[in-house]
Amino acid sequence: MLVHLSVRNYALIRSLDLDFRSGFTILTGETGAGKSILLGALNLLLGERADSAGIQNASEKCIVEGKFNSTGDGVMAFFEEHNLDLEDECILRREIAPGGKSRAFVNDTPVNLQQLKQLGSMLVDIHGQHDTILINQDAFRIQFIDGPAGALKQQKLFEQDFNAWIKAEKLLRQLKAQQEAVAREYDFIRFQLDELEKAEVQDGELQRAEDEFRWLNNASEIGKILSQAVHLADDEAQGIQNRLKALAQLIRQAERLSNELDPLTGKLTALNALFSEVSFELSREAARCESNPLRIEQLAERIDTINRLLHKHRVKSEAELLALQHAYTERLCTADSLEAEIRAQESEVNKLHILLTQQADALHAMREKSISGISKSMMQLLKSLGMPNVCFEVQLERTESFDRFGNTRVALLFSANTGSALTDISKTASGGERSRVMLAIKKVMAESIALPTILFDEIDTGVSGAVADGVGEMLQQMGKRMQVLCITHLAQIAAKGEDHLKVIKRSDGKRTETKIQRLTGDERIDEIAAMLSGKALSDEARMNAKALMLQNQS
Repeated sequence: MLVHLSVRNYALIRSLDLDFRSGFTILTGETGAGKSILLGALNLLLGERADSAGIQNASEKCIVEGKFNSTGDGVMAFFEEHNLDLEDECILRREIAPGGKSRAFVNDTPVNLQQLKQLGSMLVDIHGQHDTILINQDAFRIQFIDGPAGALKQQKLFEQDFNAWIKAEKLLRQLKAQQEAVAREYDFIRFQLDELEKAEVQDGELQRAEDEFRWLNNASEIGKILSQAVHLADDEAQGIQNRLKALAQLIRQAERLSNELDPLTGKLTALNALFSEVSFELSREAARCESNPLRIEQLAERIDTINRLLHKHRVKSEAELLALQHAYTERLCTADSLEAEIRAQESEVNKLHILLTQQADALHAMREKSISGISKSMMQLLKSLGMPNVCFEVQLERTESFDRFGNTRVALLFSANTGSALTDISKTASGGERSRVMLAIKKVMAESIALPTILFDEIDTGVSGAVADGVGEMLQQMGKRMQVLCITHLAQIAAKGEDHLKVIKRSDGKRTETKIQRLTGDERIDEIAAMLSGKALSDEARMNAKALMLQNQS
C-alpha cells in the first residue's frame, strides 16, 4: 500500500507531505482545488511522461517521492530481475530538472522510465473515467476470470511454457531458414570446394614456385656467370685460390723470422678454407644450371593456377585460400548436421505443444467451472449499483491458436434492460454502465487477487441517490481487503470513507498553493454537509451529514 507521498515544486504544490492509511480513503475538494494536480504528481511517480511546464518554480527541480510497504511476489520478482536492493519499504522517486530532464530512482538506485512504470503498475492502479476501455482487452478479461477460478498460478506456469514454445519455434524457423540458404548455395559451395581441394594449394607455395621459375628461366645466363666465377677462382695460372695458397706460403716463410706474424697466418688459413667452400659451392651451382623446359612449363601453370584462385576469391595469400577451403568444408558439414538439428528441434516443439495443449485444457476446465458463479456475483453487484433488470453472462470460447493465456477467449455479455438481447459489453453498454460494470469487476477481482493500491478518479460521475450509495458501499467493502483511494463529489460516498482528505487551494495575494488537509470530527461533517447543500451550511445539512456518517458506522 501507499504509505507516504511527498511532492515538491509541482504545479500549484510547493511542498506537500501526506501520510496515507489502509482501508478506504476519500479525497474531496472544490472543482479547481487541485485534485487533478495531485493525480498528476502520482502519475509522474508511476512513470508517466514528464513536462517541465508542470514545475512551479522554474529555477528548482520538481521531486515526487512515494513510500510503499508492498513486498508481494510480483514486486520481489521485479527487484530480483533488475538487481535492486529490496528493503522493508519500497521508495519510488522522480526528479524533473528545470530544463525538463527526468530521472527516476527505486530505493535510491537509478532506473529507466520503463522500469519505473513496470514497478509502478504493481503498486498503484489508477482507475479514471476512461479506463473502462480495459473491459475490451482480452488480457484483462482473462485476469478477471482467472482470479475467481483460482487459475492464476496455473496461468503463470502456462505462460512460462508458452514463452519456451515461442522461443523453440523461433529457433526452428531459424534452422530451417539456414538450411534453405545452405541448400540454395550448396552446389556452388561444392564446386568451389572441389576446385580448391583439387588444386592442393600449400601455404607459401607461390613464392617457392616463382623463385624456382625465375631460376630455371635464367639458368643459361646464370650458368655462364657461375662458370666464369669458377674459372676465376680455380684457374691454375691466375685463379684466386692458387694465389691465396702462394700468399700463405710467403707468410709462413716470414713467420719463421718473426712470431708477430702468427695471427696473420691464422687468418689466411681460415680465409683459404672459406674460399675453398665458396669455390665448391660455385662449382656445384654451375653444374646444375641446366635448362628444363618441361619443369618451366609446369611451374608456369602452377603459378597461373594459384594466382587465378587468389584473384577469383579476392584473397592475398595461400593461407587465406586454405582458410576459405576450411570454411567451405564446415558449411557443407553444417548442411549435413542441420537436418539432425531440425529433427531434434521439431521434436522439442512438438513436446512443448503437447504440454501446452494439456495445460490449456486444464485451464479452460477451471475457467468453465467458475463462470457461472462469476456471472451471478456480477449480476448481484450490478443490481446494487442501480441496474435492477441487468443480465450479465460470461461465455468462453476455445481458439485454434495459443496465446500467453492459453486458448480461451472470454466474452462478457451484457443487457441492462428486460427483453434486450445479450451482446458483448463493448457494443451495448453506455459510458455510465461500463463504469459501474468496471467497478463490479474490480470488486470481484479484489476478492481473489492481491490487487495493488487502487485510486478511483471520480468513478461516481453520472450517478446519484441510491446508485451512489451502492457505489460507496462497494468501495467500502473493497477497502476491507486492500487500500482504496477515491476522488469523489458525492456525499453518499464520502461518508463511507475510513479516512477523509480534503484538497484545498489557498492564495495569499501573491501565490496560489494547493494543500491537503486531513478531516476529522466536525470538519468532516461540515465537508459532507457542504457536498449536500453547497457553501451555505445549514443545520439540516449537518444533520443529514451526521446521519450518513452514523449509517456508515453501523
